[in-house]
Order: sequence, then structure tokens, then C-alpha cells
Amino acid sequence: MKTLKRLAFYGFIFCLLSACQTLSFLKKKPIDFSKLDKLVEISKSACFGRCPVYTMVVYSNGTISYDGKDNTEKRGLYSKQISDNQLKELKKFLETAKLEQFQDGYKSLVPDLPTVTITYYGGEYEKRIVGKDGRPEIVIELEERLDAIANAGGWTAVPKEKANTSSYIVENQIRLQLQPNVDINAWIQKYQRQQMRVIQNINANNSYWLLEFNAERNNPREVLGLIQADSQVVSAEFNRTAQ
Repeated sequence: MKTLKRLAFYGFIFCLLSACQTLSFLKKKPIDFSKLDKLVEISKSACFGRCPVYTMVVYSNGTISYDGKDNTEKRGLYSKQISDNQLKELKKFLETAKLEQFQDGYKSLVPDLPTVTITYYGGEYEKRIVGKDGRPEIVIELEERLDAIANAGGWTAVPKEKANTSSYIVENQIRLQLQPNVDINAWIQKYQRQQMRVIQNINANNSYWLLEFNAERNNPREVLGLIQADSQVVSAEFNRTAQ
């Protein structure tokens, strides 16, 4: 009889502890990515095949967000945490890579490749490098390191109602970088059917532009793919804006 009472008591304690853990899980607040400091970000566009389309951000505390768009098993928003050693190694690599010495964009001879955009949020500067093939070896190595993180396990899906991010895609607007000496007014005439127009010049040297087109009459993904395949274009991606 005493044994049964003892088992019943331990069973009650176990259930109580389990309930507390469940409540603790339910009360756990979602990650507010907008309040985290970005360390490095990689974004990959579509290609003519089945290239994964996603944006991954590594934050300075080791938190990572992955926003999968197409051709990837992780569709939607995911997050995970890398170890302190992994974060330390990545920060050391970024510091020694001296990314500020490289061009902002690299011309591609293979239009079928996806456009890769890597942005490093250094302490004193922000450096963005856009391109396909022809990029420096150290930039390719950085891409491979970030790909390894993206392809490794440990991801947890973030429900839409719990996701709190600082930006979202505007699919009728495109951020564009043209080849040097390409006149934007002459170039945009090729896209009259899409009703393309210039919203603004993003930087002073006239290589980056923000464009807008009629998304009601044109499929945004098809328009983006058409522009990315243009030989006069260095890079093109959907615009992102604050929520």
C-alpha cells in the first residue's frame, strides 16, 4: 500500500513538473529580429533552373533567420542559433576578409546563374557585394561558409503570427544595378510593356536604381527573371521595406 502511495506521489510530482515546462514553453516570447544587430546577410535570386531562393541573416549574437522563398525545403521563416565557437570563427573570417576592398558588383558572363548578394554589417561600414561568377575567391569562400550554415540542421519554423521582422518584399519594386556607362533612360525603354519606371537613384554614382512596374498585368517573378537575364544588368532583386 505504501509503495502505491509513493508511486502516486512521484507521478503527481512528475506531472506537475511537466506542466510547468509546458507553460514555460508557451510563455516563451518569439524572437524579435528587428531588434537584433545584423552581422552578415546572404540573398540568392532565382535562375533558369531550380536554384534555391532565400535570404539568410546571421546576427551578432549568433541567432540566424532564414526566409525561404522557392526551391528550398525550408519555405517561409526559420531560425536557429549557432554555437559561440562558430560565431567567433565567422566573425574572425569577416574581419580578415577585408571585404571593403572589393567592388560592389561583378559582371557575369553566364546569365543563367543566380544573383548572390552578400552584405557585411561591419562596425564602421556596411559593404554589399553583388554578382554571379567572376567574384573574388574570398567572397566565394564566404558564400560557401554561409551555405554550409544554411544547409546544416537545427532549424525551427517560425509561425507567421509570431514572426517579427524588420522588412518585407515589395514585389512590384526592383532594386537594380546596371553595368557602367549604361544609360537608365535608354535601358528602361526595353521594358515599356511592363510599364517600368524609375522611382529613385539609390546612390550617387548612378549605378543603383529603384524601379517600379505594373504587377497587376505582369508576374513579378517573371519580370525579375527577365531583368536578371539582361546582359546590361549586374544585379536585380525585389525591394524590401519596413513593416
